Amino acid sequence: TRQQFLAELTAELQRQIIDIFPGEIRVKLSSNWPQETQEASAFDETWEADIRNGYTRNGAHNVDVKIQIENKNIAGIFSRGQIKLFVCLLMLAQAKNQAERTGVKPVILIDDYMAELDMTASEYLLTKLAESQFQVLLTNTEQQKVIKNKEIYKSFHVEHGRVSEIPV
Repeated sequence: TRQQFLAELTAELQRQIIDIFPGEIRVKLSSNWPQETQEASAFDETWEADIRNGYTRNGAHNVDVKIQIENKNIAGIFSRGQIKLFVCLLMLAQAKNQAERTGVKPVILIDDYMAELDMTASEYLLTKLAESQFQVLLTNTEQQKVIKNKEIYKSFHVEHGRVSEIPV
C-alpha cells in the first residue's frame, strides 16, 4: 500500500540524513478528500462530474507530499542548498527501497549536482552516492572542485559534442 511504502521510504530516508539533518523526520501525504475516504471511493464519487468537466479532481495526481523534521516543514526552515541535498537523499532512499523490492539497481542521474551545495554538502552527497553502489551520472557546470575519493569516479568534459576524459 501507499502508506507502507511511505513508512519504508521514511525509515531509509532517516538513515540517509541522520548525520547531516538530525531529528525525527515525517513524510505525510495530503489529499483533497477526507482522510477516512479511500482513494478509489473518492475517485468514484466524482467520476460523473469529472467526465462533464473534462478533468479529474481526485486521484494520486492531487496529493501533496509534506516533509517535516521535528514537526517543522522543511520548506520553511531549510535553505535552497539544504533542500537540494535533502531531495537528492530522498531520491537515493527511494532508489534503495526500489532496489530492495525488485532486486534491480537503478541508475541515478543528478543534473548540476554542485548547484546550491557547499563543499561539505557536496562531499556528503558524493559519499552517500558512493556507498549506494549504484551507477551514478552527475553533471556539473562549474570547474571541478577538490573532491575526496577520486578513485571511485571518472570525469569527462563535453564541448560541442566532443567527450574527453579529464584526468583526476
